[in-house]
Amino acid sequence: YVTLRRLEKRGLVTSWMGEPTGERGGKARRCVRVEAEGVALLRESRLAMERMWGDLDAGIVERAR
Repeated sequence: YVTLRRLEKRGLVTSWMGEPTGERGGKARRCVRVEAEGVALLRESRLAMERMWGDLDAGIVERAR
């Protein structure tokens, strides 16, 4: 859970342990909530990736001509 702890430390996510369940052999499930700042950063990252793929796709099409 190193990555989860880092995200929590930055305030991007919050996690907690849920109630133990019989279907999990009495183990509790870790629940995670993405905070508003985390959602904003995810959106920025997604847009950057979409721009990169768009530029890559455009370059491939251009070379194929």
